[in-house]
Amino acid sequence: MKCMYTNVDTATNKMDELCARIATADPDVVGITEIKPKNSCRSVLPQEFHTAAYTSFVNMSGCGSVLYVKNCYHATEFVPSVCSEASC
Repeated sequence: MKCMYTNVDTATNKMDELCARIATADPDVVGITEIKPKNSCRSVLPQEFHTAAYTSFVNMSGCGSVLYVKNCYHATEFVPSVCSEASC
């Protein structure tokens, strides 16, 4: 299994580059942190981080993060019934 991780410090202005790097590396799983812009007057929507070949799991709390899993794995989100603020 090939994985890829990066801290992007705002993903909205880097989505084209990110998609190109994912296409080149062809990882099974991609983790990205700090996806939300630090100084922005508009809200960022989770839909802005979706890509065609991957299932996206977006967490908009804090600085935000997204986990991409190749569609062939048929990944589904697991939300525990009991969790702390940091894990939900």
